[in-house]
Amino acid sequence: MLDVGRVLDPSGEAFPAPPEIRSFTDTIRRLHIPFYEEAPFYFNEIVADGEFSDCNEVTVFSPDTCRQIIETYEQIDSPTGPGD
Repeated sequence: MLDVGRVLDPSGEAFPAPPEIRSFTDTIRRLHIPFYEEAPFYFNEIVADGEFSDCNEVTVFSPDTCRQIIETYEQIDSPTGPGD
């Protein structure tokens, strides 16, 4: 794993890497992981909710996890509210 991502290491200090690596890995994830393009919009909410507290760096970026994030948090953020 080149970079564990900003969800598991927001400051980039726990797993030091060259400064460009985070943007590089984020671009690769956006291009190759289904649903990843939209999922990061909800990462701050997910971290605040403690949803990733027991996830590892692979689980966070799996297509199933990204799809679940979108389905859950898209409803919460919709202007009409959940289920409307």
